[in-house]
Amino acid sequence: MARGTRILLGSLLLWHSWAAAGEVSNVEVQRLNPGYQVLIDMRTSVPPEQAVALLSDLPGLSRLNEAVLQVQVLRPSARGNTRVRTATRLCVAFFCITTHQVNEVIPLGTRRVRWLVEPEHSDFEQGVADLRVTPMGRGSRVLLMMRLVPKFWVPPLIDTWLIKRKMREEGIETLAALEQLAAGRRP
Repeated sequence: MARGTRILLGSLLLWHSWAAAGEVSNVEVQRLNPGYQVLIDMRTSVPPEQAVALLSDLPGLSRLNEAVLQVQVLRPSARGNTRVRTATRLCVAFFCITTHQVNEVIPLGTRRVRWLVEPEHSDFEQGVADLRVTPMGRGSRVLLMMRLVPKFWVPPLIDTWLIKRKMREEGIETLAALEQLAAGRRP
């Protein structure tokens, strides 16, 4: 086999192993009245138990995505659930914002977690995010469904397709970091 052919085949195999390791298979964004609904469906080579452990490491959330600027675990809720304060910086096209929110983190089984926004301490009037991790082959399917109603103004030019594109980018970044952390490497 010629050297050029070996290099091409090697490159294709390397690209395939990288692409197969983690992917964002679907992103849906819907404008509601009021707010937004977002679904992000991802696949990863990380086994479910390890994925859940890394995604549940609240103080370590900033290692999964650089948009997470600050994470502070607070005193438990009245129901005994963990509460967390986050600051997140997001930019979509020309519009950048740092949002602050406090969430009650509610475990719903071993592979499902609900984050419930506390509006009185957040930049959102309402918000709920459901994270589900299920086995898929040797890896996992990670499904994130969110419904958010921001208190802040979102420019009308920021349409759902721009938000969808940004959510896909954030999902790719998070998956890459998740897989690096699972392999014992720093993202």
